[in-house]
Amino acid sequence: FQRNNSKTITMKEESIGVSSNCAGTPKERRALASLGENTTTVATDWEFMTSCVRRRELRMEAHFGLHISKAGGTSLCDLFRSEKCSTSPSFSANCHLAMTAPQWMRKKKVLELNLPLWMAVSENSQPNTCESIALELEETNLTAVMNENWLPGGHVCEGKFMNTISVRNPMARILSHYNHVYELCLATRKNSCIQFLVDGSLQGDKRVFNVSFLENALDIISDNYYTRMLNNRTVYLSDSEFHGQRNSVLNKALDNLQKFDWVLLH
Repeated sequence: FQRNNSKTITMKEESIGVSSNCAGTPKERRALASLGENTTTVATDWEFMTSCVRRRELRMEAHFGLHISKAGGTSLCDLFRSEKCSTSPSFSANCHLAMTAPQWMRKKKVLELNLPLWMAVSENSQPNTCESIALELEETNLTAVMNENWLPGGHVCEGKFMNTISVRNPMARILSHYNHVYELCLATRKNSCIQFLVDGSLQGDKRVFNVSFLENALDIISDNYYTRMLNNRTVYLSDSEFHGQRNSVLNKALDNLQKFDWVLLH
């Protein structure tokens, strides 16, 4: 989705780089994910984007990040806090509102596996419109919020927030997610989580995941997770065929991706 006037950026463990060969104002540019070389150190536009103090002085919109689980969203939240953004209360390590925390699994599966209930998709999930989220931010005076679920109403809130998303190689992301859920299982059920693994695979720290089991138990995060999150709640909870609308669902996700102000690659 490279555009002629876009800015390409890459997130690394040490820093965030921004390429300088672009034109147009910061608001006109889209920062699209790139693994390209020749990136510079943190640039002026990036500093302006992250600085909530400066943005508040200019009465500009708050940050609203779509947090793809295990793709750098926690680091982005930490960055916002380091730049003196006003985030959600300390109970949330990931800048969530009460209703934008992650919901990774269908409730039936959570109960079957005796996993923490917060992982289940609830009936009253999150503010489902851009307007309701904007109102909550205004009432709470927050300037940076992360949403670890689907897009509100199934679209990017253009003009309401500075919209940011962080993405990661899909295979690396899903393995990290499996590891995370497995650790949560161990913490909750101690040593009764062997079904997550291929028989006899646990030797030291080495794990071979039982993909057949996980694709069924964790179908939402296993099957087109990016596409689900870049759509609405109905798509997020859909079956693997998206009710026969795979092409339209994918095109909607791609269209939404291009509307973010900043797309970061972990």
